[in-house]
Amino acid sequence: MQRSKIALTLLMTTALGIGLAGCGAATATPPPNAAPRQSEIAAPSAEPTKTLPATNTNGNLEKAIGEDGAVVFAGGEENAFTFKVTNIEVNPDCTGDGSFKVPSKNGEFVALTFEITTSADYLKVMSGGEPLRLFWQDWKGYSATGTVVENGPNGLTCFARDESMPLDIPAGTTSTGKFVLDLDPSAASVGWSPSYVRGQDKSGWEWAIPQ
Repeated sequence: MQRSKIALTLLMTTALGIGLAGCGAATATPPPNAAPRQSEIAAPSAEPTKTLPATNTNGNLEKAIGEDGAVVFAGGEENAFTFKVTNIEVNPDCTGDGSFKVPSKNGEFVALTFEITTSADYLKVMSGGEPLRLFWQDWKGYSATGTVVENGPNGLTCFARDESMPLDIPAGTTSTGKFVLDLDPSAASVGWSPSYVRGQDKSGWEWAIPQ
């Protein structure tokens, strides 16, 4: 299936939160299962059950290109980091070093342009104090009927290092760059469920691939 390169921009807001005990403490503790709150997805509390945002049939919050999202932590309203996908391009012109570039294994590359803004102390509330990273294993493709579409690492060499997202996202900065998935052409959307916010519900975020 051949699809053209398309970039879209829309604006909305959603967030996903993870509960951490003592988020202001010097030593971070691993986050418990993610749990929903009123306006977005947030940390569990002793408050009565609140209205949850609707997830799709894949269990993800649907998001549009340019839509802001955030990860917040229990015990406060400050975001640990915010993020958005500002562009999705199918089969981009890869500009990485030719000696390292490899072709798609699954059928096509899907390049996401990411923007992530971190707070100055976000590392204190990350599991194990580890910095945020984009792992290809945390991404899935979905067909129009919801079938999981295989992803792979071959797209990671599509662009040069200075065009790609940093391997580790620094604190107190805004980072932008490309992150490329290697998907079967049947993929109609992509979902991100980072390992450090995976709870029992496996909630994540999902973006439609322009057709």
